[in-house]
Parts: sequence; C-alpha cells; structure tokens
Amino acid sequence: MKKRILFLVLSVAAAGVIFFFSAQPGAASAEESSSIAGFFQKVFYSSWESLPEDIFELRMSGLNTVIRKVGHFTVFLVLALALGGFYSTFRITTVKQFLLTFVTGSLYGVFDEIHQGFVPNRDMAVFDMLVDAAGVLFGCFTVFFVILFIHEKRNKKGLTASAD
Repeated sequence: MKKRILFLVLSVAAAGVIFFFSAQPGAASAEESSSIAGFFQKVFYSSWESLPEDIFELRMSGLNTVIRKVGHFTVFLVLALALGGFYSTFRITTVKQFLLTFVTGSLYGVFDEIHQGFVPNRDMAVFDMLVDAAGVLFGCFTVFFVILFIHEKRNKKGLTASAD
C-alpha cells in the first residue's frame, strides 16, 4: 500500500511538472529553452559563433527545437515510470499494467497539448503528442523490463533456496 501511494504521488508530481511547463506563456517557454540551447552551443558547438549570423540563428533554432522535443520525451518518460510503478502495485497482468500506463500517459499528453492551445503564444501540436507518446512508450518498456528482471531474480532466489 505504501508503494502504491508513493507511485501515485510521483505520478501526480510528474503530471504537475508537465502542466507547469505547458502553462508557461510562449515567450517564457522560448526563453527557457533558448538558454538551454545557448549552454549546449557554448559547450559543444562554440565554433558556431564564427558563422554568419543568419546561419548561426538557423542552427540555434534547430538546436532549440531538438532540446524542446527531448524535453517532451523526457518528462513523459518520467511520467510513465511513475505510472508504471503505480499500476504495478495492483494484482493485474504485466500486459494490463503496460497498456494502462501507455494509455494513461499518452492521453495525458493529448490533454496537455490541448491545454497548451489555450496558453498565450503557445499552440497544440500533433507532433508533440507523438513525441510524448514515444516517451511514454519508452517508459513502459523500461518498467516492463524492470518488472521482468525483478520476477526473474525472485524466481532464481526461490529455486536456489529450495535446493538447499
């Protein structure tokens, strides 16, 4: 029961973080991702500063887009890990846990994008929904393999303990 509550709290917290980021107006969100892109540019792509300004801006725009998509993927991966942990506390099959995690996380991604459509200077993007679902799917597989690993460990312990 304690694990269930813990994973429920983690799921709600992850959903809250996602909601917080999505509720930021376009300018604030762009500034945040641009500062991260600027950091990566200085650390890994310092040679870009010698490029003509239009090419530098184009590359920075591309880097900013990649960072935003990686951010989408990552926060939904974390949500899926928390949801997967939550659903694993119920006596249901691993396949049902996987499906519930995927459906819940992906639907939250859809609702998150709809929410973003009402935020000033933000829009709803189907591609972002797909990136969110990909993050959820990766999280589902991660949880699935962790559960299989745990079951395998328990089965091996049970076999060696009974052999003694």
